[in-house]
Amino acid sequence: MSTRLHAIGFPAHWTPEMLTLVDTLAQTKSRLVGASKGNYRVWRSPHGAELWFHYPQRAIRHADKPQPDATAKDAAAVPRPNAVTPFHRGLSSCTIKIGRYLSIDRSNPLEGSCMAWLPPAGPGSREQVIVLELAPYGLQPLRSPPHSTTAQIVCFAHALWAYPDAATYARETPGNRRIQAGSFSPVTEADVPEVKLTYGSSPISLGLATGIVRRAIRHTNPETGEPYYWLLLETKRGTFDVVANPTKMSGDVSEGNIAQVCGSFVARLAGTPV
Repeated sequence: MSTRLHAIGFPAHWTPEMLTLVDTLAQTKSRLVGASKGNYRVWRSPHGAELWFHYPQRAIRHADKPQPDATAKDAAAVPRPNAVTPFHRGLSSCTIKIGRYLSIDRSNPLEGSCMAWLPPAGPGSREQVIVLELAPYGLQPLRSPPHSTTAQIVCFAHALWAYPDAATYARETPGNRRIQAGSFSPVTEADVPEVKLTYGSSPISLGLATGIVRRAIRHTNPETGEPYYWLLLETKRGTFDVVANPTKMSGDVSEGNIAQVCGSFVARLAGTPV
């Protein structure tokens, strides 16, 4: 099974070594964040990468509050998190209208998403639907929909292509991915057969976003030493943060160039207490 954590410099698959690393981060390098329906533990890197570990229904009371008679055997029995959601702090700012909140896993109240609409790209255009995973879902200010809000939206790239200008993008992009520069479009796996879906188990729908690279920084994951890129991508629907593993990128992501990304999208709503 593959993992979206690859986009921020972690191994691409859930190997035993990967599980050991995740357990270490969750138990010794994270801080506790309480929610009404369970607890999170959150790991943050100095560069903005985050992992939100889910422990719904307060299943880890022994891990969160060690008991006086706790033993080494008790510590070894600490349960693994039910799920982990990656995120990355950045500079994106998108206006969205939320129409519906969606459950991803009914047994995990800390994991969820929403169906929302991005604003029109210009006069005469319509709003664009997008399905967003919400991290950390259990801390989101969940007002009754429909309602409008501002969100930071992060795209975890399955693949990213960069071009020096819009003309080169239009000429070199295959017809199935050739959306107007600055646009966003939801897609299915069948729409992008040339993209190897690194995060094939993701429950969130895929999207294509094409825009102008406003900032690009090569970071290093402090736990693995592996590189990854963070980009600020300006589109006509809003500005997205993008994180991508170098092995999934092609072209020059210098500021001012055109980039297209195919990936899954995760959001944090304005006002989320983190």
